[in-house]
Amino acid sequence: MAVASQPTQAQAQTLVANSGKCAPWRGADLYNFVRLYYYPGSGYQLQIAPTINGRIFANYDFSVGWAAMTACAPSHTKVKELLGKTTIRQQFDCHAYWGTKKFASGGWWGGPTWDLEGWRPARANDSEWIWDVPPCGSSSSP
Repeated sequence: MAVASQPTQAQAQTLVANSGKCAPWRGADLYNFVRLYYYPGSGYQLQIAPTINGRIFANYDFSVGWAAMTACAPSHTKVKELLGKTTIRQQFDCHAYWGTKKFASGGWWGGPTWDLEGWRPARANDSEWIWDVPPCGSSSSP
């Protein structure tokens, strides 16, 4: 079985599905959008754009954040497949954990969007994602 490679910055991505503006979750505006991208040679990625409220809700209760995000996710077979992968939930929880913290420069530790890559292997548990340096498999350290 071939292992997918991490895409490079120069590698083209293709937008496959887009939720558009997410509806409020129980009255709260939590996510701007959820998108599905395809990277040739690597695979599929979910890109989530949390609002400030989304960052706070997801950080406070990972399950509420997850439920709101999955309710907004586009209806596509690959999205459903990704949402069933342990690694996707682990990456979400990691971004939610770091999502309310900022660098001194003002950028978000969890990133401006939460990019959940289907090609990343699952870890033994969430703490392996959360305490990884840099966290959540990102390219920059806090």
